[in-house]
Amino acid sequence: MAYDAIGQLISDDTEEISAITWTPSGKVESIERATSPELADLHFRYDALCNRIHKIFNEEGGSLLTRQESMYIRDAQGNVMATYRISYTSNAATNTENVALDLAEQHLYGSSRLGLQNRGILVASGEAPTSSGLALITYSDGEAESLGATNEHVHTLGEKYYELSNHLGNVLSVISDQKIAREDGTTSKMDYYDPDVVSMTDYYPFGTVMPARSAVADYRDGYQARQPGD
Repeated sequence: MAYDAIGQLISDDTEEISAITWTPSGKVESIERATSPELADLHFRYDALCNRIHKIFNEEGGSLLTRQESMYIRDAQGNVMATYRISYTSNAATNTENVALDLAEQHLYGSSRLGLQNRGILVASGEAPTSSGLALITYSDGEAESLGATNEHVHTLGEKYYELSNHLGNVLSVISDQKIAREDGTTSKMDYYDPDVVSMTDYYPFGTVMPARSAVADYRDGYQARQPGD
């Protein structure tokens, strides 16, 4: 491991991190990793209040370059309201990019944060000339799915995740809006329902996950309801 003059981590050989750069406000700006098909470089952008608004996941391999971007839409208080994901598939031979923009998540709030809803709605897709660097491209064509201009409403169980937190704000369990029916064992009729547990996590002090007391699925918000790296 290596640190700069003010104690910020700038490299870590055990994690195959060759360089970490920081913003003047102490936020991670980029993570450069050693060449590996299992690892990727990360780049982050922040708003004026130092809230993360953009994450770029950049992986290289052969002549086919792929990267993904996540954009976080926040309200005036900085709460994440929605997450959009952009997926690029770039072909160096034809100098084009196939691009897909999806509404990935919408976050649920009451008087405080309740959880999130997985959406997976394709907003736009198309092909465009390859962009330079990390700049966003201009779509040349594509198809979009309407987000609300329809009279149809489909309620899919299992897409909404609700967080069960303790008094410190740490997310201990996550359940979905789907319930699991159980039979009574004698009449083949439903006797009761079990919750659909998505993940359960316990923590050491300062947020390290306790392996023997956790069963974490694909759910990122945990210690103090924050994503890793926030």
